[in-house]
Amino acid sequence: MSTYVQPVAPTEGRLGHLTPEQTEKLQQFWVRLYDIFDGKTQFDQTAPSSFKGQNRDDDAPATPAAEKKSGWFGRGKAAETPKEKAVEVAVPAPRFSGADIQKAFWKLTMMDHPDLIILKFIRARKWNLDDAMKMFLNALKWRIVERIDELIELSDSELDEKYPKFIEQMRIGKGYLRGADPLGRPMSVVNTRLHHKNDQPPETIHRFTLY
Repeated sequence: MSTYVQPVAPTEGRLGHLTPEQTEKLQQFWVRLYDIFDGKTQFDQTAPSSFKGQNRDDDAPATPAAEKKSGWFGRGKAAETPKEKAVEVAVPAPRFSGADIQKAFWKLTMMDHPDLIILKFIRARKWNLDDAMKMFLNALKWRIVERIDELIELSDSELDEKYPKFIEQMRIGKGYLRGADPLGRPMSVVNTRLHHKNDQPPETIHRFTLY
């Protein structure tokens, strides 16, 4: 006889099972959030850690490479003329408005109950609203910077046209969704043995990973 016990999803702190104190916390979060949407409250503009551009406050000019000298301790020899290096133009970090955050939030919510989304962040930060809001905003800023909506709105053929060999990643079975865990959550399968970094552009595999 099997001893397997089907796990049951917890209900504490979930929608429909909130205490009066938890309900008040949720309401306070909404008030803070709409103040951000309406531009009444300023919020941290730090770009997500995945952003590879230049920080807005980092305006210091690049330091030129030191001249390389030849000979013992560089004595008696003229210094070599340093070769010019290609200068990469840093991409400035984005600015986020309340309208940007509002749009990203409703795009994230889609057909879900918005309270369900918000409660995930509040529970994750032990009902500390300051920490929950910081985590929540970071998640939305990440979605904006990584252009997650593009992956949802464009068709596979459009993504393949924009990112060469995008469909090829699916065709060979490099990554796909299959089945669900005991709690009903979809499972992602990744075949790392099928990945060879030179088979596709880096941006393509980056977008496919997010996809």
